[in-house]
Amino acid sequence: AGIYASEFIRAQDTAQPLADPVGMDVMVLAGLNEINAGWFEGHDLNILTEIAYALPTFMWALGQYWVPMLGSTIDPNGVAFNDRVTEAIDAIYNNTVTDPANPLNDAVFAHAGTISIWTLMNVKNPDFGLVLSELLDTHSPLANTGQVVIEGNPTDGWTLVRWGGHDVAETPDLFTGLFVDWRDLNVAPQIATWHILEALQGGDEAEIAAAVQSGFDQVLGALITFPQDVFNTIAGALGV
Repeated sequence: AGIYASEFIRAQDTAQPLADPVGMDVMVLAGLNEINAGWFEGHDLNILTEIAYALPTFMWALGQYWVPMLGSTIDPNGVAFNDRVTEAIDAIYNNTVTDPANPLNDAVFAHAGTISIWTLMNVKNPDFGLVLSELLDTHSPLANTGQVVIEGNPTDGWTLVRWGGHDVAETPDLFTGLFVDWRDLNVAPQIATWHILEALQGGDEAEIAAAVQSGFDQVLGALITFPQDVFNTIAGALGV
């Protein structure tokens, strides 16, 4: 239904051989760009720069959105990163004409870090064991030109289907399910706080009020749904 790539030439060049035979244009979205490394952007890779770059992103995947990417104005923390990639994913979904009887797919060409971290932050069934295995084998959470397949929509959420050619169970195990329940509860106040701070920096009273109200609703909603989510997770794991 659509072919999308980041602003980076390597992503667009990788997308072009798919676009040419079907006569489609590659649509470029800045939200798909690689995770910005802040102070370490453009520096040679060594133990220091790799840890400084990888550690915040892994913490984001574990629900610690507040951990900063030092010196980055593009991805200063997990909330900002998640916001800009989610905006791109939502645009891709909204540009797709969906028919329940004939569902369409979009192909998105981005970068290992962006694909991996956003997916782990958002899907209902992250498979950390599979990602760790890939990391040990290839020194990257996703091999070059590797595919991650997700299904869903921005309203109901996303389910991981396949990672690097490996199928992923739709229903996570008990530990992963409980982690996702906790993650969704934990990130709500972090997201709300960051959006309020952004609004305060802008100084617009209407935007500040909207951010406060939205944040309150988001946190309250997470608190209300958490007990039921945990119950459903345990019941599902027990086959009830």
